[in-house]
Amino acid sequence: MKMIMNNFYVYEIREKITNKVIYIGETPKLIQRWKKHISVQGNFNNKMHYMNVLENEWVFANRKDAIRYQIDLQKYFGFETETEKRRRKALKDQSVKSICPYCNIKGKGTVMQRWHFNNCKMKNNELVSEE
Repeated sequence: MKMIMNNFYVYEIREKITNKVIYIGETPKLIQRWKKHISVQGNFNNKMHYMNVLENEWVFANRKDAIRYQIDLQKYFGFETETEKRRRKALKDQSVKSICPYCNIKGKGTVMQRWHFNNCKMKNNELVSEE
C-alpha cells in the first residue's frame, strides 16, 4: 500500500508593479488556491497580482510547521495573524455596553449575557421602565 504525503506550501501574493507582499498563506494545493484567490469571491486580480511560492526548502511535511512559518512571515511583514484577528474581535465584543431590560443594570461583555437578559432574577417581575 502506497502512502501519499501531502506537502504544505507557504506562498505569498505580490503586486506586479511595486512587488510589495500583500498576502501570505499556506496550502497543500497551490493551483486550486490561486484559482480561488482570483475568482469572483477572491480579493486578487490576476493582472495586478502574482503568486510566489517560497523556495523548496519551505515545503513542509505537515500543516503545523507550515502555519508556524506563515505566522512568522506575517509578523515580519507586519500583517495581522488569524489569532490576532480573533483576539481583537473578542476584545471588541467585550467592550459593548448593554442595559438589562429587567433590572436596568449596565455592564459590558459576556458577563451581562450570563447573569442578565433571559437569566435575570428580576425577569419574573415587570419590566423596569427607564425614568
